[in-house]
Amino acid sequence: MSSRAIVFGAGGALGSTICQHLESNHVDVLRVSRKESLGAGWLSLATPDWPNEIEPRSVNQVIWAQGLNAEGSILNSGVDQLESLFEANVLFIAQTLRAMIDRNVFEQPARLVIVSSV
Repeated sequence: MSSRAIVFGAGGALGSTICQHLESNHVDVLRVSRKESLGAGWLSLATPDWPNEIEPRSVNQVIWAQGLNAEGSILNSGVDQLESLFEANVLFIAQTLRAMIDRNVFEQPARLVIVSSV
């Protein structure tokens, strides 16, 4: 079985390092960004039908290395900041996972990894 991974947050420090590591281990990597087109090998979430750009049953790893970090202590965060953290770090993962399940992009078994510093 060939190995293909989707990496959310591939343009950031963690995500880009993860992509390099996967590729050095011969994993085909599809990088995901919120930005518009970044070229071949990138998928933009700015495109509403982004899940349709992924072949069904073609992915066996998904890594979420995106999101927001709390500035300082999360205990001192206001409700607005906590809602933003929840939206970026929890709701985003649930929504993208649901979209990929609906599109049937996963080979079985699939590895799902969440990297978070919150």
